[in-house]
Amino acid sequence: MESSTKVLIIDDKPDESSTLATALKTRRNISAVVRHPNDVEEHDLRGATLILADYGLDSWSERDSLEVLGCKPLDGLALASVIRSHTSKINEGPVAFGIYTGKVEEIAGPLPPELRNHAAARLSNIEWIFEKGSKGVADQVVCLARAVRNLPTKWIGDANEPLLKLLGLLEVNENDFSNVVRNVEACQPPIHEISEWSQGLAIIRWLLHRIFPYPCFLWDIHYLAARLGLTLESTNTLLEQPNFQKKLASCEYRGLLADFDGKRWWRSKLELMLWELSEGNSGDLTRLQEVVQKLTRKKLDRLPGRSAVVCIDSRYRQIKNAVDMDLAVRVRPDDWPPYADSAWATIASVKKHEKMRALVLDQDRERILS
Repeated sequence: MESSTKVLIIDDKPDESSTLATALKTRRNISAVVRHPNDVEEHDLRGATLILADYGLDSWSERDSLEVLGCKPLDGLALASVIRSHTSKINEGPVAFGIYTGKVEEIAGPLPPELRNHAAARLSNIEWIFEKGSKGVADQVVCLARAVRNLPTKWIGDANEPLLKLLGLLEVNENDFSNVVRNVEACQPPIHEISEWSQGLAIIRWLLHRIFPYPCFLWDIHYLAARLGLTLESTNTLLEQPNFQKKLASCEYRGLLADFDGKRWWRSKLELMLWELSEGNSGDLTRLQEVVQKLTRKKLDRLPGRSAVVCIDSRYRQIKNAVDMDLAVRVRPDDWPPYADSAWATIASVKKHEKMRALVLDQDRERILS
């Protein structure tokens, strides 16, 4: 019988986390317990796969009465560090840490909304920041806990073993063409000493912080829509069509954390599927759209222009529909991975916001003036 995956929630107001704990307990092979910081004991940490700490900790009077600063963690991030040091001596396997809070903006500070969860988590040395009351938070907690449970116990072996273990976690089939492997390796996965030292948690962070949020070897629906030259609404309509679903099924990412934050597709597999679907004419957008249109009886709205790119606004959020490349410039936001595709912003947005103008690549600055 499969053993239970344990989630520990530490909250100075336990009632605020009881709803999440109740939801977790309804999931298969998931156990959850809520503890006040005063009540956490060794047996609570033992066997835990994921530990969540509330951020505010405003109702912890026993801590506030202490005079020794080293014994007074002021927030959940500090508490998580203390608990992590104890956990490392109790548990043999990896234990992920997250913050469960209704005050994400206090953690993220000046970070734009689009970067809050993944960038703030990365900078705070935790796996993720979960928002209290947000839709689907229980699903994300379960997904992360199970991902940690599925990590290999050892990484270092012969020269090829770390890469093979990573490809296994990503569910890359041995028959997949080599572009998949090359694209994954180009994104600098931490599969050698760092993964061994972190017991594989570095891979979790790599996916959550450096791969999923950016256009790398995986594409979300915004980049799929741009590649097809369709509006986001029409792309969603297309995804509901059985004929297209069958074509796209072989491209879908089903590996580690696949259910964490929406569907994604392997970029290289998608390109191959479109090439085969269009009989070698996937570079001809008009021809490609005609072929795709035949897979559905519903009208698909096409984007104007010849080559659409996904753009971000002044708050680093993806705008709804991609725009023609001629109407956009490349930008370099803070922390954008060097191996990811270029980030883009509309020329109109760059002209309007001084902050965005500072991000434009030197090679594209003349296009703002022309």
